[in-house]
Amino acid sequence: MSTESRKRLWLTGGSIVGLCLGFLLGMAAHASNDPSAIAAAGSLAPVGTLWINALRMTVVPLVAAQLVASLVGARGIAPVGRIGGTTFFTFLMMLVLAGLVTLAVSPLILAWRPLSSDALDAFRSLPAAAPPAAQAAPAFSTWLVGLIPANPLRAAVQDDLLGVMIFAIAFGLAVGRMAPERRATVGELSRILADAMMTIIGWIMWIMPIAAFALAMSMGSRSGLSGAHVVIAFVTMLCALLLAFTLLLYPMAAAVGGVSIRRFAAAILPTQLVAVSTRSSIASLPSMMEAAQNRLGARPEVSSLVLPLAVASFKVNRTISAPFQFLFLAHVYAIDLSAPQIATFTLVALLLSFSTLGIPSGGSMMRSAPLYMAAGIPLEGYLLVEAAEVIPDIFKTLLNVTGNMTAVTIVDRWSHRPAAVASPTGQVIDGAAAGV
Repeated sequence: MSTESRKRLWLTGGSIVGLCLGFLLGMAAHASNDPSAIAAAGSLAPVGTLWINALRMTVVPLVAAQLVASLVGARGIAPVGRIGGTTFFTFLMMLVLAGLVTLAVSPLILAWRPLSSDALDAFRSLPAAAPPAAQAAPAFSTWLVGLIPANPLRAAVQDDLLGVMIFAIAFGLAVGRMAPERRATVGELSRILADAMMTIIGWIMWIMPIAAFALAMSMGSRSGLSGAHVVIAFVTMLCALLLAFTLLLYPMAAAVGGVSIRRFAAAILPTQLVAVSTRSSIASLPSMMEAAQNRLGARPEVSSLVLPLAVASFKVNRTISAPFQFLFLAHVYAIDLSAPQIATFTLVALLLSFSTLGIPSGGSMMRSAPLYMAAGIPLEGYLLVEAAEVIPDIFKTLLNVTGNMTAVTIVDRWSHRPAAVASPTGQVIDGAAAGV
């Protein structure tokens, strides 16, 4: 067996075994109600946290270096505009498709598994968990002003990925207008930095099975399988819906992205394991970059723009999880929703998806609460299902990461520069110059 095969077996097989074993041992500790067993399982959490932090350590320098290198190599804004336009259109279409699928199948799911009146009465009588501190959604003007980082170094320290990207894009475009020798120097330094980050990522990925075991065991010891019947039903239905749409992305990558299902599945599996382990698309970014370039063959200028942008602003799960939760709670409380209410909520969920953080339980909880209350859904019901977020969060991150990789294949295929054509004099010129 070759070294590469052994590495793939260790990362893939070892991580799956680590995840399953960690969850089983963690849930066993939770079910035992033994404080010492629960504490022992939770004591492994720092191992997983260290691994996540090590991955996140590479994100900002990797994104900045990849962006600058691709922009300097592009020598102009036209390629960036073409890739960026295709990326935005791809993101929007995937969000709309996810929302339409959810609105179409949610009534069927709710009718397929009806809840007993006893379970509904028990849920309505359950006390709500204490709500987290409210995080008001920023005004549009505040959000717009915040796009330009006053201090790029502070943006990097605060993991403001969008701010770092905007600065890196401006810097790369500026360098692209310099003399060729200066441009080549900056481009080479950027590629060296990016290559160094990819090497570090390779080292970090070697301990993924151990980190997956530690994270899964800690998570299982905290959550277990307890909860009300209605909450369990909600978690089961939502996870099934998220998983179904995740599987739908495979033929989408094949049909629209031009990558075979087998190749796509094999390429993204290690990245999906990182996503399941960390519940963070930000922590999964280095693995996504490596998979896109080395296993899917995406152009560096595409992956270095699409993936950071996806992690910063594209959460395809939002137009699935939020509308389904809205419809589920309305069903539980026997509230008849009007078509405008459903459409408005789905549109808001789509807009919020561009500002949801790529971290576990990404911070949009209390920003959505007023929409539920406006529809007559009690806040306590909303908080009760949100309390079980830890399990759906795994499937949300899995979907987001798979969606990001699907978007890369689509953008890489459809943002190619027009083919070269011959001029009337027989000279070969590129498509842009020919007006194609």
